Amino acid sequence: MRFWIALYAAKLYIFFTDKFRKTKSDRAGLLAEKLCPHFLSYIAKPKLTIMVTGTNGKSTTSDLIANMLKSAIS
Repeated sequence: MRFWIALYAAKLYIFFTDKFRKTKSDRAGLLAEKLCPHFLSYIAKPKLTIMVTGTNGKSTTSDLIANMLKSAIS
């Protein structure tokens, strides 16, 4: 029950911030985690996650990885 309350509270938060603000933040996730401390354990997660970090070149690197994966699938 706490999971569903946290999920819809986060969705409402995102809806209202999209309507009235232009900036994005992680506060919806923080709200969900505060309402349901084990929120992430209830969500389906992908088998593979690729993270690109650093100061420069993240967009280019992400695009290159995405194009390589798309071409490998087709």
